[in-house]
Amino acid sequence: MKKFGRLFAFLSFGAVALGAVGCHARGGTPEAREAWVSEKIAHRLELDDAQKTKLGAVKAELTEAMKEFQGVRDAGRSTLRQELGKETMDAAKLTAAIQAHLDVVTRRAPAVVAALVELHASLRPDQRDEVKVFAEKHLSEEGHRGRGGRFFRGGSHEKKDETKDSD
Repeated sequence: MKKFGRLFAFLSFGAVALGAVGCHARGGTPEAREAWVSEKIAHRLELDDAQKTKLGAVKAELTEAMKEFQGVRDAGRSTLRQELGKETMDAAKLTAAIQAHLDVVTRRAPAVVAALVELHASLRPDQRDEVKVFAEKHLSEEGHRGRGGRFFRGGSHEKKDETKDSD
């Protein structure tokens, strides 16, 4: 279970980097958001052409995984809505919906991880530091507050002193 948790955290980083921030992107299509996020990552990390190619591979793997996941997610939501409307929920149906979700993650994870590892290996130390700061902020226990806006706009990563006087 610990191995799955690490794998999930690693995949979450990729999803946050290429997906979650995309909701703030210009353009209404998923392709436009993906292009915007990829461009911002490439610009922010000052990627060279070889690194941009590797980023493209990560984006392609995540895009395919997300397309497959979307169908499973929609079916799972439909199942949940149906079960919530019943007097007694069917645990087997809900478990099957969750298992379908896990199957997609398990099946797609190796290709996504391989592409992400290859990209990471190509990064310079300063680029890795930038990614590490981003991941620590967005994969922390505090959640996604801010959703990466400062990372993609070039702002500071230092945590502000948020102490407030209480009356």
